[in-house]
Amino acid sequence: MKNDRHGWYRLTRPFMVFLMLAAFVVSGCVPKEVTKIEAQAREYEALEDYDAAVAHYTRALQQTPDDIGMKARLIDVKQKASLQHMRTALELMENRFFKEAIEELQVSIAFYPGNYRAIELIDKARRMKESDYYTQKGLAR
Repeated sequence: MKNDRHGWYRLTRPFMVFLMLAAFVVSGCVPKEVTKIEAQAREYEALEDYDAAVAHYTRALQQTPDDIGMKARLIDVKQKASLQHMRTALELMENRFFKEAIEELQVSIAFYPGNYRAIELIDKARRMKESDYYTQKGLAR
């Protein structure tokens, strides 16, 4: 009985070494890919293309969900994306493109639900759109 156990140990030892090497190789591949994705995210962030940066940080975070630094960068970039969409919406509202402004504000709120200014602006844009509609309707008479 002792020999059976010893034989089993000899058989599994090479297998365990193989598994450890395989795990090492696989774990070495993931950070390189994550590093590449993170580098792309930082490039997009530098170009102020925050939508693309959010997509890349999200993708990197899916592969390394415990990376607190990555989570913090994602939150920061989401806030920047939210502000960028809100600024675009303000420009659209100034030019009386209310439907497009509302869409931009919806994206802004989706990126950062804590953007209370965007929440206020979306109500304002809806009221302005409705007012513009009735104004146009009254002028058409």
